[in-house]
Amino acid sequence: MNQGGSKRLSNQQALKIHRSFDHGGNSNYIAPTQPSIHNQSQEYDQNSDNGVNPLLKQVLQRSLDSHGNPKLILYSYRWIVLLCYSLASIAVGMMAGTCTTIASLLTKVYGLSEFESNLTNFVYYIMYVPANFLAIAVLNKWGLKPAITIGTLFVLLGGWIRMFLTFTGNFTPYFMGAIVAAIGQPFLMNIPSKIASTWFGDKERAIATAVGSMAVPIGTVISFVLPQTCLSQNDADNPEIGKQHFSLYIMIQTFVVTLFCIPALTFIREEPPSPPSVVANDTNHSMGFGEGLKQLVSNRNYILLFICQNFIYGIQASMGAIYSNLASKYEYDLSSNSLSCLLFLVGGILNSFFLGTILDKYQNYKKLVTVVSGLTIITTALHFGTLPLKNTMLESFVMLLIGFSVIPISSIAFTFSVELAFPVPEAITNGMMITISLIWGTGTGFLCSSLTQSNPMYALAFWTGSAFLAFVISFFVQEDLRRLQLDDVKNSEYIEEEEVRRQSFEQREVFLKESGLDGDLKFRFEFDAQDQQSTNKKRINVSTGLMNSEAMMSKVNRSHDIIYEQQITMK
Repeated sequence: MNQGGSKRLSNQQALKIHRSFDHGGNSNYIAPTQPSIHNQSQEYDQNSDNGVNPLLKQVLQRSLDSHGNPKLILYSYRWIVLLCYSLASIAVGMMAGTCTTIASLLTKVYGLSEFESNLTNFVYYIMYVPANFLAIAVLNKWGLKPAITIGTLFVLLGGWIRMFLTFTGNFTPYFMGAIVAAIGQPFLMNIPSKIASTWFGDKERAIATAVGSMAVPIGTVISFVLPQTCLSQNDADNPEIGKQHFSLYIMIQTFVVTLFCIPALTFIREEPPSPPSVVANDTNHSMGFGEGLKQLVSNRNYILLFICQNFIYGIQASMGAIYSNLASKYEYDLSSNSLSCLLFLVGGILNSFFLGTILDKYQNYKKLVTVVSGLTIITTALHFGTLPLKNTMLESFVMLLIGFSVIPISSIAFTFSVELAFPVPEAITNGMMITISLIWGTGTGFLCSSLTQSNPMYALAFWTGSAFLAFVISFFVQEDLRRLQLDDVKNSEYIEEEEVRRQSFEQREVFLKESGLDGDLKFRFEFDAQDQQSTNKKRINVSTGLMNSEAMMSKVNRSHDIIYEQQITMK
């Protein structure tokens, strides 16, 4: 693709047939995909003289309004899809964060070594790597809905396998269930940018990606709070009681995870009836993993962003994995650890949502990467002074600031990387970024765990140094927004689905011709069903009215007959 982002479409591309959109699983149904409309109308005129089919030219020009700007429909169901996906991702976060705040307690209750207790957290990072390649293949070949379904089923299965821990009394079933659940993790964590590109408009993608990306940390927050209802520091003195309390915690968590997974298995749809963006269909989903990886490796800006994200995410991953053991060196108890980790995630989640709205409004990706890296240097440096003070409130406040600066890098980098690497599929772009980040996070976690045993200050120094390197590298990233810089993306006009549904049949026909959707069978199926229901309702109302009128006239006539009979009798 050239730097201007504009490309000529062949007749074959314009007539490409995509798979059905949730038509009852009917594999024989096909619907024509709308061709890309981000070429300028002037280029269409030039192409008409170069052998482009006149019918193709007519279809492309119809997709522009009277001012030459694309008109696009945003479907309200996009929020249901995002909600269902987010609930499943929250379940992943709950599973991954099960032992984060209680790792040190488990060493005493189950007799685990410090390495084994840290492994309860690291297993989700380790298993992500091999499972990620399978997740990318499934997403590219079968699409969004099958990938989410497979990932959700793995999470559910892993959660219920852990339940055998309550019967055996040993920790082996927990590790087995965690491994199974971790396999489903990349099927869900690679998805946020894909959902944003498939269902959301150009000015909503950043906030949609932020919501999807922050679902996992929200689940981790729940896992920080939930142990407080079942476990306490006193369980370390009585391992048998501690095992009972931990089993109760696992049972409650598994029940909640199951509830959160059900909507994703029931209500997720593959795609909307019509594209929400002029570039929604331009991502090359047929691109193989090897070809996509080759393009990513040769993309300088993607690599630099990837390195920045790696350093910052490594802080988040390693800190979340070892914080319980790190804080225990300074005699912080279970409740203090839970409060610090909770505020760490709350600060990051809130700032991610805020920065997501900023990105959608101003598209200042590079500036935010630099700002986040700079803030991380400051906040991690504060840790040197607060951690040894053994002051729970002060330490928790600093952890809030660290989370505020560290966690948003994920949602920013996911959205930014898709822009830099377009048209490489989102699954490959984000999947490789997450995979290497988790490898790096796992490695830094084990490194920081070793450093903590020697001197906790070494781990703090490593985190601050990582943030400094990310800050320096961020200045060399160029803001090459390959999708957002297209003129048709900037000038696109959006209309909510509800407004289209309120239109009369005649108004909608005019709109369909302007937006280039009058020949889209999939789109017409969506709205013709509504028209049919409306027509049937009117017919029912008319029929009911006629029946009511006939009944009333019958009653009136009967009354007249009775009166007439009475008059005859009196005479």
